[in-house]
Amino acid sequence: MGNSFRLRANTMFNRIDEEQKEEPLKIVFLSVEGNKTEKQYFQYVEKYREKLGIKREVHIHTLQRAKNDNLSAPENVLELLEALSQEKTLRVEIETNGSIDLTPYCNLERRPSFTMDYKMPESGMEHAMLLANMEKLSDEDTVKFVVSSRSDMERAVEIMEEYRLRERTAVPVFGKIEPVEMVDFLIEKKLNDVKLQLQLHKIIWDPQKRGV
Repeated sequence: MGNSFRLRANTMFNRIDEEQKEEPLKIVFLSVEGNKTEKQYFQYVEKYREKLGIKREVHIHTLQRAKNDNLSAPENVLELLEALSQEKTLRVEIETNGSIDLTPYCNLERRPSFTMDYKMPESGMEHAMLLANMEKLSDEDTVKFVVSSRSDMERAVEIMEEYRLRERTAVPVFGKIEPVEMVDFLIEKKLNDVKLQLQLHKIIWDPQKRGV
């Protein structure tokens, strides 16, 4: 659950978001205590923000875990998000996965937007995904379907149609399905508004390289 509170840099800066018309005046990364690689990355963004083309202030807020380990969820997350959401200069976005109930966050006074990963059948983890979350999503939210095969793509289309999802992104599991196969599928199904997101770090560097 810890990783569900991470606001990733690729989501904040590189994702094409045609609906977003305002740039935040300040960017705050929520980094969970004990996640060393994540914190180093955020510190890099903070230090070199101008070279990266980021014109806004960048701050890092470390979330303390409820227990003395690297697995438990951080404490006081809802209270912190409530406080952050009151700042008019902030646009709060939560990147999470489909196994986390979004209800408490939807009930905040100023509802954040969500980017939610949804794992497909071939991952063996679809049973952990909460389909009830789909009913809580708005046009401001994005669902990323993590797919390994054509059958996963077919399942993603079923969910898109059933819940009339607007912002949809397909993400291939590296080494399991070729991007060209996904593009051909999207063209075949006339899903012109579904975005394709590649794991560029696995293309640029060795797929086994950690910390990139």
